[in-house]
Amino acid sequence: MGWHACGNLRATLRLAATPRHLRSIASTAMMETPMPHLGSMPEPTAKPRTLMGGWISRLDLAMELGLSVDTLRRWEAQRMGPPCVRAGRKVYYRRAAVEDWLEEQEQAAPRRRRVGGRR
Repeated sequence: MGWHACGNLRATLRLAATPRHLRSIASTAMMETPMPHLGSMPEPTAKPRTLMGGWISRLDLAMELGLSVDTLRRWEAQRMGPPCVRAGRKVYYRRAAVEDWLEEQEQAAPRRRRVGGRR
């Protein structure tokens, strides 16, 4: 029996201890009563905030950009890619910083002039 089944078992035991004529009222009340929230706990509808919510790993960024992990590693060594942060051996990129970097690349892209060749 998993941890989630214990709550259902407790509710069933409480319901069994209730007099028969009150069981239907008690069962409806138990199902409709929300759990009370304590102090600074977020609303149940609010999205839970995680520590790494705005960050992306090197592997995930490489897959999203269609690059290899080695390319991102080389860009980091040459200080030419998006800014990153190291946490031990792991490398993370802030999503907003990657978007800013991509916009800079778009603006800084030089116009290529055609030199000779066929048209």
